Amino acid sequence: MSNVFNVLAFKVKTLGDPEPLLREIAVSMYTETFRRIHNDGKKADGSPIGTYSNSYLEWRRNNGYPSSPAVKLFLTGQMQQDYKVVPLSKTEYGLGYDNKFNADKADWAENGTTSASVKAHKRRTKSGETVDVSAHTRRGREGYGKIFALTPDEMDDVRAIVTAYIQRIFK
Repeated sequence: MSNVFNVLAFKVKTLGDPEPLLREIAVSMYTETFRRIHNDGKKADGSPIGTYSNSYLEWRRNNGYPSSPAVKLFLTGQMQQDYKVVPLSKTEYGLGYDNKFNADKADWAENGTTSASVKAHKRRTKSGETVDVSAHTRRGREGYGKIFALTPDEMDDVRAIVTAYIQRIFK
């Protein structure tokens, strides 16, 4: 998304300070993308982000979480609370996360994870007992694809915001 804002910044420099326009776009797109991703569970192409596996759905049910199979990138609510307009510079805004772990989770959701070897270690069970876990390879997971990019309709909204801004400037 920062590419979109960079192109817009370049094109509107002749109109004066681009900061008000870029901030308006970022705030408007925050509202739309938040609703699309976290409430509706839709990717940038408008399709569902994905569906949870049966085993994960069972885990969610057993732990008191919503049991809808639609992926909405919600478990603890931490990602939703951290998703925000992020000023990157005087002329650049993005939408994303201040918390690196949430940014990593967003990246994993889009791009997946790679497999990794896990060394033998100790793990504490729910009952508080410590158990030995043997070394193993953790399987990678395929990502869901583009989630955080703007949809064509959202890009149309950006164009409408720019048009209205230019009309206000030249009024």
